[in-house]
Amino acid sequence: MKTRSLTEGAMLGAITVLITIVGEYLGISPVIVAAPLIILVYRHGFKFGTLASLVAALISGLVIGDVLIGLSIIISAFAGIAMGLALREKFSFPKIMIVGVVSNLIVLGLNALLLFLVIGENILVEVSQMFINSMERAFTTVESLGMVGENAALLEEFLSSAVLLYKLGLPSIILLSALFMTFINLALARLILKRMNDNIPWVSPFTEWRIPRYYGLFFILGLVLTSIEQKTTLPFALQLLGVNLRIIFSFIYFILGISVSWYFFNKYKVASAFKVAFIILLFLSPMIHYLVTLLAVIDGVVDFRKLELGEVSEN
Repeated sequence: MKTRSLTEGAMLGAITVLITIVGEYLGISPVIVAAPLIILVYRHGFKFGTLASLVAALISGLVIGDVLIGLSIIISAFAGIAMGLALREKFSFPKIMIVGVVSNLIVLGLNALLLFLVIGENILVEVSQMFINSMERAFTTVESLGMVGENAALLEEFLSSAVLLYKLGLPSIILLSALFMTFINLALARLILKRMNDNIPWVSPFTEWRIPRYYGLFFILGLVLTSIEQKTTLPFALQLLGVNLRIIFSFIYFILGISVSWYFFNKYKVASAFKVAFIILLFLSPMIHYLVTLLAVIDGVVDFRKLELGEVSEN
């Protein structure tokens, strides 16, 4: 048993190092760095997970030649270890997701603090400035192509609104990022564990995804507050609340709208070509995006799939 633990620990530690190095050289954040640690802690306990993370941090730091990378891995290991322990304690899927989201928020915060302490840069300010600069470059490009004309004032207003929306919506963007990282790492860990003949708690089939009806009230509140803000000036706290509620629940209901649509696609055996076209249109047509989101909101009241009655949907 001990030999197997050491072997798996070495293998998963090596995977962690590889993911980190590849991510560093490609210039992308290694989002899935926690997945190997989830598996290791789940199967062999806290001690092996901690040891593997320290070794992976040391090797990555030496190979890349940057001590910050090693420290970042140690910090990121917190999320993997926390989710691994939650799995080991046989938490339900919602509880594991909560543990993962909270731990990933802590990881994001600690990484931001690390950068601030070491190089004096506030990552949130830097990201915000990058967004503002990209918007300004896009506006300059459009203007240089002579595509602005009489719409210059309108585009400038759109630019300022987008920047303000980003700044106000930063909390929800960070929260959704933590949610995304948690789900991706759990999904990858589950995929690997299934190959090892081990199952962990998982979410219901995609076509059965839903949330409680009353969540729709938060979505409506976000819409109302942001709509009022366009006509008058609300206190900053209400602006912040409205924008973040709208971003979070727009995203949630958009995903749920795809779930509802997929249920009917499967039920009526819609051709794969149509499904592909539908996915493409979701990201090209704001109207389709809006209608799919609205479909999920209505489904929260009407329950098209009759999930509350226990009807088994098509997967």
